[in-house]
Amino acid sequence: MTDMVIEQPVSMGKAYAIAISFFLLGILMMILTVAELSEMVGEILNEARLVTLNIGMYYLFGGGLFFVVMVIGLVYPKLFKKQLPRGVEKLLIFLFLSGIVLMFALPHVVHAYVDGYLQNNHYVICEAKSTQWLHVRTIVYTKALPCD
Repeated sequence: MTDMVIEQPVSMGKAYAIAISFFLLGILMMILTVAELSEMVGEILNEARLVTLNIGMYYLFGGGLFFVVMVIGLVYPKLFKKQLPRGVEKLLIFLFLSGIVLMFALPHVVHAYVDGYLQNNHYVICEAKSTQWLHVRTIVYTKALPCD
C-alpha cells in the first residue's frame, strides 16, 4: 500500500516570509562582496605587506543581485495586484540577466585585474597562506618571501 501525500497550499504569509528572506539574503550577499572588495582595495592602496584576494566572495555579488531582482519581479505583481510598468520590467530583466552573468564573470575579471596589478607592483603569491576548496580560491600576495 502506498502512502498518500496531501499537499497543502502555502499561505501568503509564508510565501512573503520566504520572499523577504531571499531579498535580505541577496542584500547581505552584495554587502559582503562590497566589504571584501573595499578591504582588499584598502590593502592595495596602503601597500600592505600581505594582500588577500578571496575570489569566492565575488560569486556572491551576482547571486545577490539575482535574488533581489527575482523577489522584486515576483512579489510586486502579487502584492499590488498589477503588472510592473514596462520600463521597470525591462530594467528588472536586464538586472536579472546581469546578475547571472556577474555570478560567473566577476570573480574572473577581478582576479585577472588584481593579479596583473599586484604582479606589476612586485607582489608574488604566497602559497603557504593561499588556500583552495573545490574551485573557490583565496590568494594571498606578498612583497617579500617568506610570508609567514
